Amino acid sequence: MLIEFSVANYRSIKQKQTLSMVSSGWEKEFLGQVISHENKKLPNLVSSAVIYGPNASGKTNLLRALNFMEWFVSFSQQKMQINESIDTVPFRFDTETNVSPSEFEVIFINDGIRYQYGFSADQKHIFDEWLYAYPRGAKQTWFERKFDTYDIQENTQEKKCKYKWNNPALKGSEKTIQEWKNATRDNGLFLAVAIQLNNEQLKPVFTWFQKKLAVIGSIDGLSRRYTAEQYKIGNSTQGILEITQYADPSIVAIEVEEAQLSKLKEFEHFPKTIQEKILNDEKEGKKTLEITCVHLDNKQNPVNLNFREESDGTKNLFAFAGLVLKTLEFGGILVIDEINNSLHPLLVKKIIDLFHNPKVNKNRAQLIFSTHDISILSKEVFRRDQIWFTEKDLANATALFPLTDFKVTKEDSLAKRYLQGRYGAIPYFEGGLVYGK
Repeated sequence: MLIEFSVANYRSIKQKQTLSMVSSGWEKEFLGQVISHENKKLPNLVSSAVIYGPNASGKTNLLRALNFMEWFVSFSQQKMQINESIDTVPFRFDTETNVSPSEFEVIFINDGIRYQYGFSADQKHIFDEWLYAYPRGAKQTWFERKFDTYDIQENTQEKKCKYKWNNPALKGSEKTIQEWKNATRDNGLFLAVAIQLNNEQLKPVFTWFQKKLAVIGSIDGLSRRYTAEQYKIGNSTQGILEITQYADPSIVAIEVEEAQLSKLKEFEHFPKTIQEKILNDEKEGKKTLEITCVHLDNKQNPVNLNFREESDGTKNLFAFAGLVLKTLEFGGILVIDEINNSLHPLLVKKIIDLFHNPKVNKNRAQLIFSTHDISILSKEVFRRDQIWFTEKDLANATALFPLTDFKVTKEDSLAKRYLQGRYGAIPYFEGGLVYGK
């Protein structure tokens, strides 16, 4: 479970911004949307958070930062080369931040233990990396890694980073721990290296990123393929069908089969470069998954429609279904940017309800998403501590803030007051040519 995520100096985000999933103690509405713990040293959390804000206010950048952190922890050790650039982008409208590292941190709970992990990096190397654990409520420093200076290599004159280390609670012999440190590249994470070299102590942290956190865009080919793969092997087939039927109740069945793209009718319309890539992939044994939705005609005979013929809403809901069900079944955090894309507001609310219903959400899963859909900006859907806003300040930097910063009465319509600008985070229009000036 996520307690909070913080990011600083990343794209439109200049100063540190924190998305907190901690529930406010004085909010007494919808207690079923609060995740409590037997261990009273752990904070109560909300099961979802929604982020509103105008276009270009930083909603996507906040979620993109979490997506980058997830990918960098999970895959950078295997997929990045020694001198490959790190995909960080600093806040560029300030001469100081433009040459400073970006910073990312998560505080989360896994198997009943609270962890605090983060790192800072520019495009060349890691500056800091830290991990603290609270197994009995008291803080343990598992490791701290701080950039000290550059060491010039005699043979190549290449600059290599030297770090100061502090790891009083890290298990292992001095020799083994030093081997992990020596194997850590300047552009890599110690956490990922130690896991690759069979460290057992850090596994709960690493596996949280790999198995508990999923960040997807509004239309994500990987999530669509994941759902198709799960359906094909028989995982959650009924659940995937039911969620897809939220969008189109006339679908009575779904069929998923392996196929070669080069054999499909659409292949001849693909650009030449795409055709060549497909042919090369197929030589390596790679295949696509062909999805067919089964409907019934007026005589109750089956009518098969290729997935590409279905509506965008149906396709998007199918794409979300696999990860929604996985998150609910195993617990975890599902993050979706612009969840309302091509989806009716009632479909979005239906997905939210799955996470808000304790009878369905038995494993303390959490949903975080951004949207422009104000029909769900309601005290009948969310607690005040679940609603967040983003807006740009005068320095063109993103500010993230919760609805709990504002006084809200029982009579207030949240959607109406939001459109009136009472909470900020709405577009601002200046006069100009289009207004006849």
